[in-house]
Amino acid sequence: MDTGYPYGDISPIGTPKYPYGTKHWWDFTCGGWKEGSRNETQRSGRKLLGHVCDAEGTRIAFEQSGVPREDLFITVKSGFAGPMTEINKPYIPGIDHGQADYELNWLGLEYADLYLMHEGDLGAPGNFPDFGCFYPTPKKCRLDIWLSCLDWMEHNKTRACGVANWELPWLQELVEANATLPAVVQMKFHLHQSFASPRIAAIKAFCDEHDIVFNGYSPMGRSDWTTFEPEVGAPTLLEEPIVQQIANRMNKSAGQILLRWHVQQNIPTQPRSMDPAHMKENLDVFNWDVALSEEDMTALGSMRQCNGTRGNPFDPADPEFGTTYEHMIGPMLHC
Repeated sequence: MDTGYPYGDISPIGTPKYPYGTKHWWDFTCGGWKEGSRNETQRSGRKLLGHVCDAEGTRIAFEQSGVPREDLFITVKSGFAGPMTEINKPYIPGIDHGQADYELNWLGLEYADLYLMHEGDLGAPGNFPDFGCFYPTPKKCRLDIWLSCLDWMEHNKTRACGVANWELPWLQELVEANATLPAVVQMKFHLHQSFASPRIAAIKAFCDEHDIVFNGYSPMGRSDWTTFEPEVGAPTLLEEPIVQQIANRMNKSAGQILLRWHVQQNIPTQPRSMDPAHMKENLDVFNWDVALSEEDMTALGSMRQCNGTRGNPFDPADPEFGTTYEHMIGPMLHC
């Protein structure tokens, strides 16, 4: 399970004290607005879906699943996507160390299986963890933050450390510093940002050279956020003619074709869905009687590429809040 700021799998610390227009904390409750709220417009007009509240549901899911902790693989993120607080300070047992401790406490966990340092830049002016880290992000800041994750691993707060959305020059800085390299590099990876992109191909080559797991996220292109421009392709990957053609021929869904394309390249990925039927479909991509052909794999892997990586600020068409987030990075409108 991949959790982290601002997915909602975080503690209340670092979230707005008066969220989204409320004047008092008692106006707010997960799933909506409390009866008798003093902010009638907000209470009646909007239901909060996730960013602040998902942690509660995630923790309850752990508790009610009956699955032993050792059988779960939990990834947490903190860093440049959100408030770093004191994560870049030496770890001292018994003292909260900012976002990482908050995430673990809120999820009811003693340790993470993988801790990803999120982003190698700060995204926008004004979003920084401590002195020495500012926008544009200096090399020393990246190294200090990375070393802090290794410190966490030494204190059994995480079993492994990795990075998310780090560009190749930033990864090479760790080599130059003779630092322990990430166990995982997580990057956006889908048909329009695949190994047909020299940038992504170079990062994958670095991972292969250093025995690092390349983890591709957004396998379906985040169709709830992103509409591809006509020169790139169909509005969403699920609507791509070649995807639909292969899906019809193989009697599979378009989403399954996209995930199978990852599977046959040995690229671990994390599809997301709130639809139980889609969740079941997503799991049914491993034991096919007939795999995607070499021709299919080539066709899917050679589509037009887009080069955008992160929006700044968030896409104004945020499906959850319909607003922008200053000093944040997030999904792109067209890539």
